[in-house]
Amino acid sequence: MGGSGCFLCGCEGSVCPRCGTIEYCSLHRGHHQDGSVCAPYRVAALEGAGRGLVAVRDIRKGELVFTMLPAALGPTARTSVPQCVSCFSLLHSPSTAPSAVWTCVGRSVP
Repeated sequence: MGGSGCFLCGCEGSVCPRCGTIEYCSLHRGHHQDGSVCAPYRVAALEGAGRGLVAVRDIRKGELVFTMLPAALGPTARTSVPQCVSCFSLLHSPSTAPSAVWTCVGRSVP
């Protein structure tokens, strides 16, 4: 598949010696190789949809494809216990959020 540039940004790259399928630039090598496993995807222009991930090999059921840190965090709606919007602690007792600096669950928390 070589010749198309870095699998993520499209810049000039080197073919991965491990899988021989993907090219990566020096900046994105770590995004392709995670330990002993090569990423099973590349970024491609998809007609009518913009850029997207396209598989470059079969992906096994349950295989982790990639991980990413969240761009933002907030309290979860999937808990029946109130949660502090400052420190995200579950508030079994609504007045015990360890680092909140504003009103949390209707009470001021130090």
